[in-house]
Amino acid sequence: MKRWISLWLALFLLCGCAPTGKEASSSQKPLPEGPIHLLVWTDGETDAWEAIAAAYTDCTLEFVKARDGDENSRALRAALAGKEAPDVFLLQAKDLAAFKASCEDLSAENWVNNAPAGTMTEVQDGTMIFAMPAKIEGVGFLYRKDIFSAAGINRENINSFSRLCDTATLLAERIRDGAFADFKNLKSVFGIPQEIGEVAEKFLPNIALSAQFDGTSRLLREKLQELEQSQALKSFLDLQKQYACFETDPVQALKSGEVVMTLASHTAADGETVGLMPVPVPDGAQDCLMLQVPQYWAVNAEASAEKKKAAKKFLAALYTDSALETAVVHDWGIVPPFGNFEPETEAGKEVRRCVLSGRTLPMVTDGLNEEQLSEIGQAVEGYLTDRETFEQLTAQLLEILGG
Repeated sequence: MKRWISLWLALFLLCGCAPTGKEASSSQKPLPEGPIHLLVWTDGETDAWEAIAAAYTDCTLEFVKARDGDENSRALRAALAGKEAPDVFLLQAKDLAAFKASCEDLSAENWVNNAPAGTMTEVQDGTMIFAMPAKIEGVGFLYRKDIFSAAGINRENINSFSRLCDTATLLAERIRDGAFADFKNLKSVFGIPQEIGEVAEKFLPNIALSAQFDGTSRLLREKLQELEQSQALKSFLDLQKQYACFETDPVQALKSGEVVMTLASHTAADGETVGLMPVPVPDGAQDCLMLQVPQYWAVNAEASAEKKKAAKKFLAALYTDSALETAVVHDWGIVPPFGNFEPETEAGKEVRRCVLSGRTLPMVTDGLNEEQLSEIGQAVEGYLTDRETFEQLTAQLLEILGG
């Protein structure tokens, strides 16, 4: 079928804005005649979508996005309620529950069996799977390659928690003794953020708890009684307490040479000075990356049978059709959740290696609401700053997760 890209896309590139759902339905321009209209929230990644539309020949693709300044979920809801509702759309992870009723069941699709462990739990409702991971991010230790090299440290050897502790002790001693003359700003082994955020709310507790409970928040709640004996959580937090400093922006502190390591997404690694290292987990069998899924694809449950079929075929092709590989990994710049596409960045390749070797951890905190995450973050921060004991921390976690 003839490839066609909506005139709207050209207008987006020229003026930097696009209509919301209501405005889209009142447009005087006719919709394309193809069997599928793809609505994506591009966040400025228009080159990727244009490249995908040009490379995919099975149907016509049209791309729209929320107007600059509009809140994505509100604009998407308006679009789905309009006369020209999208057939396929990207969902932010935080919006999954709110849009579940608008999503078609994808449980019969072949890719379901290839999704990395822990990435599907939040889109499962009984036997129904209502969304597909759009991209994955690996959370681990970002580290300064040059400081490791100066200390004679081979990061490949840091594959157990005891070796991570030994490495932290060695680095701390050398920082204290002034052994890093070429790194005058260096002051601490680890950097953690001053402001409560996803590091305290999700990353720090999750690294230990996901290995112990092997599941998501729903499984975690079923085993709350084990939390009080969670030496894995205490060991990991204690290591941070002993060798970390609080930074306004730990990733920036890492890049400026003030700290050696910090927990963060692989997307912040540059591959030159800053690398990505899987996290050795207390009581865990191996070093792992924690996987998070920031966006999901969904198919409109109200679309026609023909369009649903075309939409599902497109989503399957997006990560497997070699004609789309450059557009996906280069123009979009993601780590695909499955398929054979090789990520372009060094950190992205590390994420893929860990996925293929089964060295990943799920987010046990997925599915918790913002209030619960904030309370977890405050509880973790209280322990890290010695305002509360570990017993008080676990009591708060039991109350938060059991509520």
